[in-house]
Parts: sequence; C-alpha cells; structure tokens
Amino acid sequence: MKRALFFIVSAVVAALCGQSASGGFISNGNFETASGDPLEFTHWSYHAASGTEPNTAAVVQADSVISGNRSAEIVRSGARSIEQQAAEALATFAFEMDFAVFPVTGNNRSMNVLLREGASASSGVMNLRVAANGQLQVYDTSGGTWQAIGSLAANTTTDTGSLLEWNGEDPVMNHLEVVGYLSDPSDRYYHVTLNGSSVYGLRWFSGTSPAAISYIQLNGASSASNWLVDNVFFGVPEPSSTAMLAMVLLLALAPWRRGAERLNGTRFLHDPREAGVWCFGGPARQCRAAVGHATDCVREVRRGARSRGPARRVWNAWKEESRANKAAVETASSVDCFYLG
Repeated sequence: MKRALFFIVSAVVAALCGQSASGGFISNGNFETASGDPLEFTHWSYHAASGTEPNTAAVVQADSVISGNRSAEIVRSGARSIEQQAAEALATFAFEMDFAVFPVTGNNRSMNVLLREGASASSGVMNLRVAANGQLQVYDTSGGTWQAIGSLAANTTTDTGSLLEWNGEDPVMNHLEVVGYLSDPSDRYYHVTLNGSSVYGLRWFSGTSPAAISYIQLNGASSASNWLVDNVFFGVPEPSSTAMLAMVLLLALAPWRRGAERLNGTRFLHDPREAGVWCFGGPARQCRAAVGHATDCVREVRRGARSRGPARRVWNAWKEESRANKAAVETASSVDCFYLG
C-alpha cells in the first residue's frame, strides 16, 4: 500500500513539475537557441523603426547571463522589440520571466513587457514597465496614466560600463509573474507577483480589457537603457492540479498520522471561477478561526511549514509546484481547512 501511494504521489508531482519546467505555449523562452549571421534568437520575430536594422532589437548576450549560456539583451529606443505569437490564446493564463535592469531616473523606463490580445492589437493590452527607483508599473487607459503596482519594485544592477548596455555585469535577477483571469467579460482581472511579493485583483489595461492573451512583446522602444530577459513562460495555471496533489498527499499521509479532522466540510468565499485549495494547519480551533479568506488559509499552510511531521511534508511538496500554480493557490477563493493531528 505504501509503495502504491508513493508512486501515485510521485507521478502527480512529476507531471506538475514537468509542465512548469517547459516554456508552455512559448518556444525558446530560455533564449538558448540562436542562428544566422548576425545571431538571432529562433522563434522570436525582430522589430525596429524604419531605417533601423531589425536584427538590432536584441543582442545574444553571453557575457551577462541570468541563467544558462545565453540571455536576451533588449536594446533601447528605435522602436525595437522582439515578439512571439503564442501557440494558443489563453483567457486564463500564467506569464513568467526573469529579468535584470539598470537604474533609470525621471519618467524613463527600463524593462517593458506587453501582453497582447493579438499581434496587431492596439487595445486589450497589459503594458508593464520598470520605472525610476525600480517601481513596477502598469498603464491604465481609463486613468490616462501609469499606475504603481502596490509597492512592488525591481532590484537593479550597477552599470559598471556606464553605457546602459550589458558588458559583463553580474545581473541582479528579478522574477515577474502575471496570472490573468479574462473569461468573464464583466470582470477581467489579474494578479502580479515580483520577487515573491504579490498584488491581487488588478483591472488596469491599455485600451479595453482583453478577452484572452496570445502575443508576447519584449519591448525596448521606449526604454532608456538596455535590459536582460530570460526564462519566459506563457501557459495555463492549474490550481485544480494543486488541489489534486494535496488530496493525494493527504491520502498518502493518512496511514502515518493520527486523525485528520475536516472542519464540517466548510467552504469559504466560494468562487466557481477559481479552484479549491486544501489548507493544512492547526490546531483545529485556530484553523477554524483564522480561515476567513484564502490568504489566511495560506498563512496557516506556512505555519504548518514550521512544524514537523505530515504538515511539514505537505508544505514541502506544495512549494515545489510551479510559481504560476502557487500564485493561483494563494489567490483562490474556495478553501477547505484540515487539521493534521
């Protein structure tokens, strides 16, 4: 029995972690493959202003690298960008990337990524940038301005060459995640996480809100400095798989724990658009009192991480999930609370 449960859990974990390791619906998101003379990243289209060579939109950077052997250096100004049409348009999506930036001042920007409804869409865009002081912002057409995304701010790298170009500097990496829920025309929203800190329920868009995202644009057109990008992911978040994993783990742990107490099957703040999450914490009365909404439930999970035994093992498996799945878990509105005694 133990052996069978071990293989079931292993299969679920392998399936979920295997998906997170891929680029989802984006090809060559790790920028390791390049060809031609001059070198260009395969699967990415290059764009630049009239009279500017498109192949200058990005540099195959091998001296300042975020991970692997190469990163993409997005070149500033000249309407430059590299772009990719995703294999599928997604109304519910997870976008991730690693990036590094130099400091900028005033109303300038460094990193700039646009998540578009389509290649030619002038509306239905999530337009994110890093501005002065590393502040992460998104453009809001309704307000006609750039909006700060909470207090999220990117770490910056010192430009040792003072050229606003990458020439062997050791990049200070940032990790950006955007998880969007666009299927409901009356309420389209998304969550943004930068370096582990999150802001939930954003509804700022360039133009109208998109019904789906299918096009990724890594933009240098309006940037004041070159910036680095690596490990781009665009795919489907799977909170339902997270719940499944937790259920399997609960079954797997059952023979070795003493009485799990389900709190009357209570579900809190049920929202059919988001999947359920299993919350592990304790003791039971604390879990019952604390779980008023999903973030408190996750707090109970993290409290369990400081304990020993089953709660600790569940946490270890749970945190191995993809970052996109984790973001969905942390914002899910349907919660079951368990006490592992």
